[in-house]
Amino acid sequence: MRRFLPNRLVIVAGVATIVVLLAALGTALYVKLKVDLHHASAPFIQDGVVYYGDENGRVYAVDVKRRQEIWRFQTQERFFSTPSGVQGVVYFGSGEGVLYAVGMDTGEELWRFATGDRIWTSPAIKDGVLFFGSFDGRFYAVEAGTGVERWRFTAGDRIFSWPSPVFASEALTAL
Repeated sequence: MRRFLPNRLVIVAGVATIVVLLAALGTALYVKLKVDLHHASAPFIQDGVVYYGDENGRVYAVDVKRRQEIWRFQTQERFFSTPSGVQGVVYFGSGEGVLYAVGMDTGEELWRFATGDRIWTSPAIKDGVLFFGSFDGRFYAVEAGTGVERWRFTAGDRIFSWPSPVFASEALTAL
C-alpha cells in the first residue's frame, strides 16, 4: 500500500528530473528519473505517487518513496495537460485531442474520449464529472467513470488555458 509522504514537497523540474524536498527545510532528499525531454506538465500527486507528462507524449507514474517508475503510458502527440485523478483513476488530455482515463496502479487505459483538436487544459473533477476545454473551441463535461459526454459548450475560439477550471460554490469558471 502506498502512503502519502507528509512534510515533503515534490517538484518536477523542467530539465527532466524529479526533485523531492523536505518542505520544512528545503533539503533535497533525492533527484530521480531522467527522461528524454523536458516535462510538459505540472505533477499530480496522490498517495506518494507522482503523475506527470513529457513533450514526447508520455505520462509517467513514479513512486516517490521507492524512487522508481511504476508505469508509463504513451499518447500519440505532445503532452501539456496536468493530470488529475480520483478513485484510482488518473485523467489527462493529449495533443491528439483525446482525454484518457488510466488506472493509477496499472497504467492501463480504461477509456478515452475524443474531441476535435488538442487538449492542453487540465481536467477538473466535481461530483463524478470531468470538465475540460479543447482547441476545437468547446468546453466539455464528461462522466469520470465511463467517458460518456454529459454536455458541451461552444466557446467560439480554441481553449488552451493550462490552469484547470475551478469551482466557486456551484459555479464553474474556465479561463
